[in-house]
Amino acid sequence: MYHEKLIAYQEGLALAVLLGERSDAQVRTNYAIKDQINRASLSIPLNIAEGSARSSSRDRAHFYVIARASAAECAALVDVMHKRKFIDATEFAALKTKCNQVSTLLYKMIQSTRAQINKEPRQPRQPR
Repeated sequence: MYHEKLIAYQEGLALAVLLGERSDAQVRTNYAIKDQINRASLSIPLNIAEGSARSSSRDRAHFYVIARASAAECAALVDVMHKRKFIDATEFAALKTKCNQVSTLLYKMIQSTRAQINKEPRQPRQPR
């Protein structure tokens, strides 16, 4: 599958695994945070995969934007984990760096994909 070759997918998947492991190990008392971390982090590689399978650049960009928003959500959840002392300062810094790395990769994919939108022929709108 094409998405497996994308660095953003690989890094997003690594982030999902890392956050899943950290939440399993550290967030034993708050199921809501643990569940939200798992859902937000899984959303990143899943939306990259779905977007890469779309035929139009506009559709691809839409899914990459959703994946990037999920990376921002993960970064916010890492903030919460740190403030609630589920993770220490070293882990916090490493996880935030990983979230930012994934977000930057997705930003570049979005920009590249949006540049392709102008090159594609416009499809006539279907009447509703």
